[in-house]
Amino acid sequence: MSVLFILLIESSQFIIGVMVGYMYRIFDVDDIIFNFIGCMIGYVLFILFRKVLRYFYKGEPNQTPVLFRHVL
Repeated sequence: MSVLFILLIESSQFIIGVMVGYMYRIFDVDDIIFNFIGCMIGYVLFILFRKVLRYFYKGEPNQTPVLFRHVL
């Protein structure tokens, strides 16, 4: 899903540049690679955060803060 979203953003930047007639942004494969790596790092951190929350609030759903109930 993240790769599709990254490709959508990069493609839209290219299309807008062509429509305007000024290529203010250069399409680069590095952008796609680094954005994908950033998405994967964020996903791994989210999974770790969720495991920590489950450890601290196990078996006590009423004690879980409202903000964290959706994450769990």
